[in-house]
Amino acid sequence: MLISVIIPVYNAEKTIRKCVESIQIQDIKEIEIILVNDGSTDESLKICRELEAEDTRIKVLTGKNQGVSSARNKGIKEARGEYLAFIDADDLIDQQMFQSLYDQMKKNPDIIVFDYYEWKGNECKEKHRFDDLEGDEISKEDLIKRMIWQLGGTCWQAVYRREMILKRQIDFVVGRTICEDYQFFLESLRCSKKSLICKKCLYYYHISESSTTGKYMPNLEKDKREFSRWLLEYAKEFDDHKEIIEGAEAYCAMSLLYTIYNVCKKKSPYRTYRQRMRYSKQQVSQRIYKDAIRRSGEFRKKMPVMYYLQVLSIRYHMVWMDVVYYSYIKKITG
Repeated sequence: MLISVIIPVYNAEKTIRKCVESIQIQDIKEIEIILVNDGSTDESLKICRELEAEDTRIKVLTGKNQGVSSARNKGIKEARGEYLAFIDADDLIDQQMFQSLYDQMKKNPDIIVFDYYEWKGNECKEKHRFDDLEGDEISKEDLIKRMIWQLGGTCWQAVYRREMILKRQIDFVVGRTICEDYQFFLESLRCSKKSLICKKCLYYYHISESSTTGKYMPNLEKDKREFSRWLLEYAKEFDDHKEIIEGAEAYCAMSLLYTIYNVCKKKSPYRTYRQRMRYSKQQVSQRIYKDAIRRSGEFRKKMPVMYYLQVLSIRYHMVWMDVVYYSYIKKITG
């Protein structure tokens, strides 16, 4: 078996069939598809069982709702492929994805990172990150630097050698609602001995109106803070690579912005401007964020201008500007 594809499924009755079909039509047939039903309350499990009956390569696992991390960890334990791929139930993959990666797999890398499409409504944008490189080989440190400076990441942007994942006991942090896949990805990069890149866009990342990034998330503050602490410790292992450390600090600053943005959303319990200001000042006073904001001048040229201006307003004690801006944005966009 060449590739195990792991798909966590939770109330995905409208999308899961098309997602699976995009895998079934791959030119490479040495694939197993592991559908992990995470306590869905709609018709998702029924559809998964139908797909399983139609294709012997499909295996369905089911259990109580324990979150996407638990579902992916279950899939890893059941997988038998040489490589692991992760796909979200509302996304698609290119028909040539695994064929495109096949020749690179022959080189026995621990991880192959590829480019992707952002798909929203009728629009589909290519997201290229490696066009400045020649060939497909890249050092671990250079790849980590590039991925950290994305200021966010996912597990589906790569395929992973299963042997490495099991040997190094890499798994998804259970209980965390965000950044769990980014941590898995970065930890895999740290443990890899050989990394390759593919400059083709092979994955269709679907951005829906009901995306979790658009909703108020009650655990975002805790999850962002925990991951930021982990990332700063992670970066210390590369203390001779200044850009990795700066990228981790930039991510911490971005986490603070996301935290403030989160409480300005419609369904946030912080309904008034005064409540949002009080909350935001409490967040700014936390040591992990104060240090990142204080050093923000060191990474100003690498951070997107709009984000850096928002960080700058916090640095000069004008957090109210961010609160007003985010509140206005959510008011007009919903």
